[in-house]
Amino acid sequence: MGTDLEGGNRDRIYWVISVIGGVAYLLTSSLGNYPGRPLIKALAIGALAVLALRRAADHRWPGGMTLLAAALGFSCLGDVLLALRIEQSFLLGLSAFLLAHITYIIIFARRWRRPLRPGFGRLAVTAAILLFSILFARWLAPGLGTMALPVTIYICAITLMVVSCLWAGFPTPWAATGAILFMISDSIIAADKFRTEIPFSGYLIWATYYLGQVGIAFSYLREETDQQGIAKRAVKE
Repeated sequence: MGTDLEGGNRDRIYWVISVIGGVAYLLTSSLGNYPGRPLIKALAIGALAVLALRRAADHRWPGGMTLLAAALGFSCLGDVLLALRIEQSFLLGLSAFLLAHITYIIIFARRWRRPLRPGFGRLAVTAAILLFSILFARWLAPGLGTMALPVTIYICAITLMVVSCLWAGFPTPWAATGAILFMISDSIIAADKFRTEIPFSGYLIWATYYLGQVGIAFSYLREETDQQGIAKRAVKE
């Protein structure tokens, strides 16, 4: 019991660090490239990556935690690369987030129930996501130039990530909502960079992105915690 309480307290510390980093970065979004900006940005998702890694190191938790830690770690790397504003930072950041999406796809696909029997609602949302991606890619295309291929690959990856999450069968809507918010954030980035300036884009991008990542991480971590509790009660009985 003492170990469980200590573990819960450590978990809360990571969440608090993440929220502080997320809020601090949002409030300072208008300040430009100030000293310490990459570090503050890294705290938001990096703390969640460390939390998942700590869970993965505990043999009581399933191996999926390692994949979650990797997805959040790649995302944190992408955040830092974009914040550094170095040469080719956008392409490097895009590559890091591409790896994050591939990892998320693996996480979600592992949860698919076989055979797949999606209901009408899930099929309708999937169709809407696919239609949005196609139309958005067509609208974006004229402004992409030499970035056409990497951006197209990225759009395909994030679309597949969202769809795979929808079909993963999470018991709560947090993960699916988070995946959609993640997609909205990246869509705002692409629209603002390649087609038209979007008012308050910095705030919108970060708010939707951070809440999206939190939704995915919270849903996965919460479910694994619940499953572990059920397993413990079954052993005692």
